[in-house]
Amino acid sequence: METKDLHGLTDAQAKERLEKDGLNEVPEPEFNFFKEFMSKLWNLSAWILEAALILECILGKWIQSLFVLLMLLFAAFNGATQKKKSRRVLNTISHELTPTVSVKRNGKWKQLNSKFLAVGDLISLKRGDVLAADVKIVQGQITVDESSITGESKAIKKSIGDTAYAGTTVVDGDALATVTATGSNSRSGKTINLINNSAAPGHLQQLLTRIIYYLCLLDGVLTLILVIAALIRGQNVIEMLPFLAMMFIASIPVAMPSTFALSNSFEATRLSKEGVLTSDLTGIQDAANLNLLLLDKTGTITENKTAVSQWDNLSSLPNKEVLALVGAATDKRSTSIIDTAIDEYLAEKGITPDTPNSFTPFTSNTGYSMAEIKNYNIKLGSFKQLSLIDKNADQEAKDIDFTAGRSVAVLINNKLAGVFILRDKVRSDSKKL
Repeated sequence: METKDLHGLTDAQAKERLEKDGLNEVPEPEFNFFKEFMSKLWNLSAWILEAALILECILGKWIQSLFVLLMLLFAAFNGATQKKKSRRVLNTISHELTPTVSVKRNGKWKQLNSKFLAVGDLISLKRGDVLAADVKIVQGQITVDESSITGESKAIKKSIGDTAYAGTTVVDGDALATVTATGSNSRSGKTINLINNSAAPGHLQQLLTRIIYYLCLLDGVLTLILVIAALIRGQNVIEMLPFLAMMFIASIPVAMPSTFALSNSFEATRLSKEGVLTSDLTGIQDAANLNLLLLDKTGTITENKTAVSQWDNLSSLPNKEVLALVGAATDKRSTSIIDTAIDEYLAEKGITPDTPNSFTPFTSNTGYSMAEIKNYNIKLGSFKQLSLIDKNADQEAKDIDFTAGRSVAVLINNKLAGVFILRDKVRSDSKKL
C-alpha cells in the first residue's frame, strides 16, 4: 500500500478494516481434545501397553485385559485433560501482554494497544521500538535490527518507500510509517504459524522417552534371561507370558507425561504472578537447564520508572519561563522515558509547556531534540553533547553533581540554561539505605 497521506485513519475506518482483517495478533491453534486424546495412544509407552493388551486378549486373560485397557484410557484421558488445563493457563498469561504503539487516529496522536492496529494506520517509530506489524516508511529514516527474522546481526537502513517487518527493532532514527500487514498476514505472523504447527518436544518429554527406552531394553534383557532359564528347566514358556506382560506394564510410567504437564502449568501460573510471562510450557523446561541467570536491580528497589530528582536553572530567565520553554522541546509524538519524566515534572509544578513553531526530534546523530519558539532556540539532550556547542558549559555547571543520576542539559540560544538530574523512582516498600 503506497500513500502520501500523513493523517492516518479515522476510528470508523480502522474498525471497518479490523472487521475485515481481524486483530493484529496470531491466533493460537484451537485445542482439540479428541485429537490430543488419540495422540496419547500413539507413543512409546502407549505402544507397550497396547502390545500387552493384545497379548492378554490372545491368552484369554479378560480381567487383566480390562485393567490394562482402563490404565491405557485413563493415562490418555488424564494427559489430554492436563494439556487442556495448561493451554488455558498459557492463554490467560498471554492476555497480560499489552504492548502499545504511537498511532495517529482522527488526526491526533495516541497510545494504542498494538493488537488494534489496522492496515493503513499511520504510526510513529523511534529508537528502541519493536515493530508490531509490517510497515512502509513514508517519512524519515530508521535503522532496524532484523536478526530476529533473518539471523543477520548487521543493522539495515530503511528509507521512504522501504518495508520494515514486524518483530524487528528500531536501533536508530525516527520515522512515520503506514501499516501494510497485520497478524497472520505479517512476515513474523507467518513464521509463528509455522512454529505452532511444528512444535518440538520439550526436554522432559525427551528425557521420559529415553527413560522408557532404557526400561524396555532392561525388560527385554530380563525377559530373555527368564525365557532361557525356563527352557533350561523345562518349563512351559507360554505360561510365563502373562507374568512377562505385567513386568513390562509395571515398568512403564504411564502417568508421568500428564504429571509433567500439570506441574509445568502450576509453574507457569506462579511465574506469571511474579511478572514472568511464559509463551510455551517447554520454555519452563528450557529455563530449568540454565546454569547462570544474570539480573539487574530494576523492579527490586526501584519502580522501573525514571523521574526528575533535581533541576538547576543556570539562566537569567525566570524558572517558570525556562521550564515552559523546555516543555516545547520534549517529543509529544514518540515520547521517550526522558520526555515523560520532564513532562511529569512540569505537570507537578503546574507549568504548561509552550507550543513550538517547529520541532526536530532526538536522533543519535545530533544527541538532542530541538524546538523553535518566539525568539528562542531550545535544545534538550545529553550534557556531554551539548557542551560541544556551548564551550562554557563545563564552567557553568561546575557545582552540579553529575554522579547523582542521569543528566539532561538545556540550551537556550546555544547557551546552557539548566540541567536536569534524572533517577529511577525508589519503590515505596523498599528500605531506605
